[in-house]
Amino acid sequence: MQLTKEHQKQIRSLQQKKNRIQSQSYLLEGVLLLEEALKMNAPVKEILFQPYLMNKPGFMALLNLAQSKNIPLYEVSPGVINNLSTEVSPQGVIAVVSMLAVPKHVPSDSLLVCDEIQDPGNLGTLIRIAHWFGLAGVITTPGTVDSFNPKVIRSAMGSHFHLPVIDLTIPEILQKTSTTHRILLSIVRNGLPVHELENSDKPFLLVIGNEARGVNPQWTGKTVLPVTLPPFSDCESLNAATAAAAILSILKY
Repeated sequence: MQLTKEHQKQIRSLQQKKNRIQSQSYLLEGVLLLEEALKMNAPVKEILFQPYLMNKPGFMALLNLAQSKNIPLYEVSPGVINNLSTEVSPQGVIAVVSMLAVPKHVPSDSLLVCDEIQDPGNLGTLIRIAHWFGLAGVITTPGTVDSFNPKVIRSAMGSHFHLPVIDLTIPEILQKTSTTHRILLSIVRNGLPVHELENSDKPFLLVIGNEARGVNPQWTGKTVLPVTLPPFSDCESLNAATAAAAILSILKY
């Protein structure tokens, strides 16, 4: 199929958040991400690829799978891929994917809350970590980078296809979960050491705060408990994603 200039313009516009929201679509780049999307029956709308990929092991099988799902395929030049890609070194394949409907209710199992996480790489890694530890989903608060930002999609490595990412304000989260979940705030100092937490039948919300400022002061209430991962040295702090993984390794095992 031929790709018109106007069609290219529409695809390129998905690099911007406002256009992703308007079209309810986002960009996905790379063979591995495409493979995961097709395997999980994600709503892939169209695929653009450079012809050299057809010589790569397994790529023709991906195209055949896409064709069996009636997904439009466009064989394009390197110039087109370079124009549409958000990567420094494009991988030769770009897909447009529809956003899945967000659940109307907060999942009843344990969740990760990303509170004003601003670095796309951090948010993508946090979504991946939530997937790794079998959490029911990720909640993002206002001020958090768009979860469909291309860098977030790349860092999450396909985890978007396995768990929902829900946007809620802090008051909404507290209202929806204060009776059903333990809300654990990750703070650097002076919280309850996470390994001293008592066992509970309740699922948890683990809140990871902004990279520079920490958690928002709006997190208050009887069910909100600050917790700390005690250091073994004089190291000041951990990266947000590293802290989340370390705390979850205690909470989940």
